[in-house]
Amino acid sequence: MTRAAAGLTETSGDPGDAVRDIPRALSAWFPASPHPGGFAWEAATGQLPERIAVVRDDAGALIGWAGSSPDDARVECAPGDDGTTDLLAAWLLDAAGDGRTSVAVHRGQERLRGILAGRGFVDEAVPLAGLRHPARDTGARPPPPGT
Repeated sequence: MTRAAAGLTETSGDPGDAVRDIPRALSAWFPASPHPGGFAWEAATGQLPERIAVVRDDAGALIGWAGSSPDDARVECAPGDDGTTDLLAAWLLDAAGDGRTSVAVHRGQERLRGILAGRGFVDEAVPLAGLRHPARDTGARPPPPGT
């Protein structure tokens, strides 16, 4: 499902329109991307990557974005949009320069995983963690602190 990209634009300083348009796109891509509410929280609390690039189609609709900071990098677009993935991955690798970086790769981003693996990236030893527990209440509780 590659959509024709009109081009990549890097935002500097206030990401403005990009931050307004990204949640709408994330809604269409979820769950192969972060939840739009999580993105909104990051934006509201100043946690977005320092550098942001967006890709828009000929009609001006946002079809992908990437972010790069020393400790946070990501490429997000519709699953199967190889052209946008390629464009944003190239930008991300250039933005990272010679520094070490960790890139979030979501389910359905096989092309991005392949691009990064081809550059020597490997899975991190500690994957994104979640909490696990039976859905029904078993009565099990963690011990009180200090015991």
